[in-house]
Amino acid sequence: MDVCAQLVTTRQGRKEVINLTVSKPVIVGRNPDSCSYLIDDTLVSAIHCKIYAVRSPSGGVIISCQDVSRNGITLNGQQIRKTAVIVMDGDVIQLPNSLSFTCFHLWKECAERLSFFDPTPPLQPRQKRVGKYIVTSQCLGTGSFATVHLALDPEKDRQVACKSIRTKKDSEVGQVVKEVRILITLKHPNINEIYDTEENKKFIHIFLQLCTGGDLFTYITQATGTGVRICEAEAKYIMYQLLLALNYLHEKMISHRDLKASFP
Repeated sequence: MDVCAQLVTTRQGRKEVINLTVSKPVIVGRNPDSCSYLIDDTLVSAIHCKIYAVRSPSGGVIISCQDVSRNGITLNGQQIRKTAVIVMDGDVIQLPNSLSFTCFHLWKECAERLSFFDPTPPLQPRQKRVGKYIVTSQCLGTGSFATVHLALDPEKDRQVACKSIRTKKDSEVGQVVKEVRILITLKHPNINEIYDTEENKKFIHIFLQLCTGGDLFTYITQATGTGVRICEAEAKYIMYQLLLALNYLHEKMISHRDLKASFP
């Protein structure tokens, strides 16, 4: 299978490379029966973290690291515990008193049509400050009127998604703000929580809960592209979760008029 990213480390003076491929997670830890990369250090858990690669809707790759350990990991010096984070090109994952891994993305993003950043993504990750948030050039999804980028919330030490919507008329701004005011009140496990909004020049930025696994459309097309269809049981479970969220919206007298598998 094609290698889409690499994790590079140095062990006992020797360079080691973990190749990442789509839909084939790498499990790091001490347990030889469960892990694909073994580290025999006392502070490393039997299963310490799981690293996933999924296709990005914009043509690149999304690398995520899920911590399942007792002692956590650090991403670029920031402590991470019992959660999943997106790992960008050049990011460093450090295990406690053990190895560190530098991530290199081999699949690059395609040019974006409508972006808060320059039309062509930069070779190196860039950042822009929007309110209290730091928005990165890591694109998570694109649409006709919006792009979604990975962002950081320094006050709460967490990653979030930033959906940037370009508005051309004042009436469009009012409509978007009205919708956001409705969505920000919603609390449901199958609906991404909206944390905050900011207006910046011709953009409205919506900061919301981050999902590290890509969007449903990419997941479906990725499966069918390899000749393997999503099984009936999995399709039922996906629809069950969607219908739970829709039922919650209907109970709130809210109609969702743009339900689709892609994001945004």
